[in-house]
Amino acid sequence: MGNSLCLTSASGDCENPPFHGQVLQLDVTPGDAPKAIHLWFPMGLNGPSGGGIWEPGGLSLNPQGQALFTATGNAQVFFENALHGDAVIRLGLNLALQAAKKVYRILPPNDGTLAYQLYHIWDSLKALDPG
Repeated sequence: MGNSLCLTSASGDCENPPFHGQVLQLDVTPGDAPKAIHLWFPMGLNGPSGGGIWEPGGLSLNPQGQALFTATGNAQVFFENALHGDAVIRLGLNLALQAAKKVYRILPPNDGTLAYQLYHIWDSLKALDPG
């Protein structure tokens, strides 16, 4: 992101709500105190609990260097995919939301495997960044 910019994400302790997922862009210019310059919250700044950023994957930069991707966890409300919970997210480099695709967790009987879930996440990523 440049010599003085850093990206990080947070999830919280998902077993003990409330928690709020977030993505932060920090200015870490040497000699200055770090400061947040952009923030993005999957559930909104004052939204319901939930929407943690899936770790340790955190954020990924697309090959063109134009967009960031992440996956979010469920909201702690009904429906669990409210706002941007349970979704694959595409953010601009300034953390502006560019696109979101819900990851519906409807699994075939007896197939809750990680590989199956990753397939659906990959399918969602292709829809958001077909290049």
